[in-house]
Amino acid sequence: MKLLETLKPHIELRDLWKKKAWTILEKIGLPTKKWDPFKYVSLSALCSSSFLPIFKPFPKQEGMISLTFEEAMRSYGALLQKSFAENLAEEKNPFALLNTAISKEGQFLYIPPGKSIELSWEFLLSEGLRVPKLEIFVGKGATLKISMKCEGKGTYFYNPYLQLTIDEGAHVLIHEHLEHSHQAFAMHTVRTRVKKDASLRFFTFSKGARCERHDIQTILSGENSEVDLKGLSLPSGKDEIHHFITVKHCAERTRSNQHYKTALMDQGRSSFEGKIFVEKEAQKTEAYQLNNNLLLSPKAKAMSKPNLEIYADDVKASHGATATQPKKEELFYLQTRGLSLKEAKWQLARGFCSELMDGETVDRFLKLRGNDGNV
Repeated sequence: MKLLETLKPHIELRDLWKKKAWTILEKIGLPTKKWDPFKYVSLSALCSSSFLPIFKPFPKQEGMISLTFEEAMRSYGALLQKSFAENLAEEKNPFALLNTAISKEGQFLYIPPGKSIELSWEFLLSEGLRVPKLEIFVGKGATLKISMKCEGKGTYFYNPYLQLTIDEGAHVLIHEHLEHSHQAFAMHTVRTRVKKDASLRFFTFSKGARCERHDIQTILSGENSEVDLKGLSLPSGKDEIHHFITVKHCAERTRSNQHYKTALMDQGRSSFEGKIFVEKEAQKTEAYQLNNNLLLSPKAKAMSKPNLEIYADDVKASHGATATQPKKEELFYLQTRGLSLKEAKWQLARGFCSELMDGETVDRFLKLRGNDGNV
């Protein structure tokens, strides 16, 4: 494929893990719609494009161990080698492998036990391929808050990778705000492991892109661990946004919650595939999954595939999905109150979104996206 042919000269084959990742990637190739996890994703334009990698250094962080991967290999080689080996052995996503093979942009971060840290990153995107990689280890009892924002213009390919290990009793909160352009391609990969008495809360807001996909996998490996995953998306024009979410319960008394909402305008398209695995030993698990879609245009499309796979006996679990259009009676009522049809739809969308995001922010993005076409 043209994308891989363009990138091959940029692989550093002297690096063992980059070489291994590239070897696996060449063997399996880039996905097509015949691959079940990608069957709703339009990839032909991306795979036939040429993007040259652009690398920018990450700023050093205060109050923690903050290293480039080259530096981390010298000081924490055993830890990183173990992490890379486990990830490559299990990784099925070609875009995650591409990040490992190509990336020179990223950081190894270690949050010391008991520390409380706040981090913020902002990515300004306009051209080429960006492949930032973050490997974060959060020590026992530590607290980490992360704010990530991406803002893009023009045509580019953004392919980030986050590996997060949360040690016993630690807590992590991540807020991701994405404003990709209508011409952009974005493949987000997140891999997390949550240990005993630890928690992760992860919220993603996205406006959509020409093709945007989120692949999040979380392993609840310790008793009484917890994950809360939420997302709000507002695709418009011909934008696409796809969520592929996997949570594995591997210990007793673990809890997970997934709630993803999408309000689609114009010819926007979305898909949600959520998987919950509850292993036999994960008794007294609680696992919930919900996907809601609001179709604000007759040409908008939303696909949803929630899934539960339970091997334990003592479990509380549920999953569900909805796809609705604004009701004529509701629109008529709002129009009798002096609103135009577009304003009435915005008002309904505002109510739909406000469960996950404040109304003022929702208003700004609904109006911004609504100006691109028709709701």
